[in-house]
Amino acid sequence: MKMKKLAVLGITGALAISTFVGCSGVSATVDSQQTETALASSKEQKAESTDKVADAIGVKKSTSNTDSKDETVYVFCDAKGQITKTLVSEELHNASGKDEIKDKTDLKDIVNLTGDQEYTKNSDGTITWKADGSDITYQGTTTAKVPVDMKVTYYLDGKEIAPEDIAGKSGKVKIRFDYKNNEKGTITVNGTKKTTAVPFTVVTGVDLDKEKFTNVEVENGTVTEGANGNMVVGLVMPGLKDSLELSFGGEELDLDLPEYFEISADAKDFEIDSIMCMVTSGLASNLELGEFDGLDVDGQMGELQDASNQLVDGAGQLADGTKKLADNIPALTDGVNKLDKGAGDLKNGAQQVNDGAHQLKEGSAKLAAGMDTLAATLNDMSGAIATAKAGVIAQCNAGLAPYGYTYDQLGAVIAGAEQQRNAGLNALSSDAATVVAAGLMTQEQAAALAQSDPATLANYAAQARPAIVEKVNTANTQIAQLYAAKYQTDGALAALDGVAAKLGGGSAEGVTALVQGAHQLDEGLGKLSAGTQSLYEGTTTLKNGTGEFQSKTKTLVDGANSLNEGATKLRDGMAQFDEEGIQKIVDMVDVDAKTVVDTIKGVAELGNDYNSFAGKTDDRDGSCVFIYKLSGVSAE
Repeated sequence: MKMKKLAVLGITGALAISTFVGCSGVSATVDSQQTETALASSKEQKAESTDKVADAIGVKKSTSNTDSKDETVYVFCDAKGQITKTLVSEELHNASGKDEIKDKTDLKDIVNLTGDQEYTKNSDGTITWKADGSDITYQGTTTAKVPVDMKVTYYLDGKEIAPEDIAGKSGKVKIRFDYKNNEKGTITVNGTKKTTAVPFTVVTGVDLDKEKFTNVEVENGTVTEGANGNMVVGLVMPGLKDSLELSFGGEELDLDLPEYFEISADAKDFEIDSIMCMVTSGLASNLELGEFDGLDVDGQMGELQDASNQLVDGAGQLADGTKKLADNIPALTDGVNKLDKGAGDLKNGAQQVNDGAHQLKEGSAKLAAGMDTLAATLNDMSGAIATAKAGVIAQCNAGLAPYGYTYDQLGAVIAGAEQQRNAGLNALSSDAATVVAAGLMTQEQAAALAQSDPATLANYAAQARPAIVEKVNTANTQIAQLYAAKYQTDGALAALDGVAAKLGGGSAEGVTALVQGAHQLDEGLGKLSAGTQSLYEGTTTLKNGTGEFQSKTKTLVDGANSLNEGATKLRDGMAQFDEEGIQKIVDMVDVDAKTVVDTIKGVAELGNDYNSFAGKTDDRDGSCVFIYKLSGVSAE
């Protein structure tokens, strides 16, 4: 998942260079005055460290070039994650240099951290700072519930244990961090309101001393090795997976959105320093929402449906035209037969032929139009079949590449291998042939030895025969493998050719010939119509050619019937394909894809809209980041 990958890689680097060190000087155990003093004195270091983490996970922050408000919420917790105190640092950027800054805040015990400017409370609950053209950075306390709660559970050798009891212990330890998202929002999905979690991302950093922790493993996080310790970083998005509830085609989408973070290690004298977390609604800034704006699912599905409808209509027109052609052929043959029977029926037969020819001309015109529509569709199918055949050959070539030849060379390679095998078999046909093939002696020498000392020749042949047998076996194995590759590829190509044949030839030439034939038939029937008119006027001339014409009409009958049968099957098949295939795809994508897109965009917008915890006026841009600091576990 892109968002998770970017966040984990970025925050690992940031934490590895002491990202959270700027805040580590603030202790959860000191009193309020000490805490405020520590925050004030470490402001520059804190801001630099926080910005590094914010940049690493893509947190959207305002800039000093605008009148804006950046909010950092410091949440102090005990070792179990229970909140003990919440401090909020507010940075009011005064880019316009105003003398006064109006601000909205719910904070108590407000302290100016960077100057001596003061504020006054207004009747509407807001406050006004005497800024004198400067930025204002102030701090305050709050008891408001933070959007994400944390629970830390410790285990020693498989049993849960309190943090104060695990201090100084040794064994197999596990630390599990569970998070609860308390912040909800409303989004609109397919016109329906839906409540979902605000997309908070929680990054947790734990520094483990190498001398105290070994064999460190982490779930839903990563480990970065440093000089003195291992920086363990966890990344979770609590509450988001259950809130999204995305599905496609009736199947629930398995989203990789972790809800917890867990560390396992072998510990010696267990002890860890404070644990730091950053919580931000920065999920939205990792999503390229603009990519969804150009996604016209309805339009694309409409185009698919229109194209399918046109294909069904074309197939129906083709079937109607061929049926009319087949239905009217008997009228033509009846007329020819009547002409052949005698002059008495010649006039009536000529009239029937003339009428039938006009009807055939109408059917052939529809046939030609339907064939044009069919040709466009079959050409697309022909391209797909050609691509598939090329893919089959490419796959075969990939398998043959290590041996240095291709599918086109298989016939020659097989022939060569068979020639080598046959040569080996010939070499095994006699002792003389064996020793000659092995290069032990010439043919004349072998022939002479066969006459003078056949036993010695047989001994030489026995020594040479295993090597030749091995070559024959090797050649047979190679031949079998080559034939297997060839038969498998030939079979796949033949299957595709079969599909092409059922689709009217499958090739551009076949489709073109089919279209040309339809137009030639239309043109020919036009001529036939003109000819039958002449037939009606000159029955004597027609009588002389009735024998030849009668034989040709039989071929026309067979062709028309076959064409009508194929066109009817095509029409029925296209209707079934549209109903059971295209329509189901359109219905599924129209609902599911829009639901997924609306849900993701809505959740991302919730994250973008969450820019203040303690309050902010509407006229200012804002950003909000939560820094959690958990007390460590000390063995002392």
